[in-house]
Amino acid sequence: MRPTFPKYLQEIRDLMPKLLDILEKDRKENWYSFIWLEESKEMQYVSAITEVASENLDRGVVMRVFVNGQNFEKSTNQLDQKSLFSLANDFRKELDLKFPKLDANAYAPSSWGNEKSIGLSSELLSQIDSSLNRSSQIHFAPNCEINPFESSVAKLKDIASKTRKELFNTTKKNIKNNPIFSELADIKVMVRQSLTTHVFVDREKNMSQIIPVIMNYSMGMTKLGQSARAITGGLGGLELTKLSKENINEVTFRSLQLANAKKLSPGRYKVISGPDVTGVIPH
Repeated sequence: MRPTFPKYLQEIRDLMPKLLDILEKDRKENWYSFIWLEESKEMQYVSAITEVASENLDRGVVMRVFVNGQNFEKSTNQLDQKSLFSLANDFRKELDLKFPKLDANAYAPSSWGNEKSIGLSSELLSQIDSSLNRSSQIHFAPNCEINPFESSVAKLKDIASKTRKELFNTTKKNIKNNPIFSELADIKVMVRQSLTTHVFVDREKNMSQIIPVIMNYSMGMTKLGQSARAITGGLGGLELTKLSKENINEVTFRSLQLANAKKLSPGRYKVISGPDVTGVIPH
């Protein structure tokens, strides 16, 4: 499934063409404008001896005008209708005073028709309505098994805690099968999700995009300070936090091996390395 555009941002999105009209009315021949909305949501949970949870949200609108070879910009995180209209009207007044008359033709944005004639990937075309026009609200999102908008710190905690427990259980089995191994000092599991939503509106396009990025960072630490880690994740939902057998082996068995690895004896050794590493060795 592809996550749909969030309903709680729809009211702001519906305002954006009106803000654009304030900036461009009767001046389309003189300048080019667009409105940009961005929301960034991040949440993280660390399961270890000390557990840590965090969550952040940032949201804002940018109004940009390209005129006479220059970019002019206003931005705000006050997203109520009154504040947005006030900012757009004030911005327009500034531009009219600065550029009362222009002879140069402004940049003309490409239409959807032109974009399709140039060629779009099948991934994008599958998300575009064939009957689209400049006022169509187009939305792009990657395929996800689990909707990233349904994530919560509680769900991240559940995944991190269960993963840590599984890794400890695997470590105990490895120790049982290899008596030379001793218990790890700790296993740390961090699950992080960032969810970014973009909306772009100009006179030819009204499109949005969701970028959900998920990561599971797991690390085993020995009592002597050695550590081994595994990282998994990517573009998608919480389904990408599951560790593979190779990941589990790296965090558990590799950590135990490092604790019993033979130490390097003092002496002189020949080292063969790449040019980007050679300079690091003398330091």
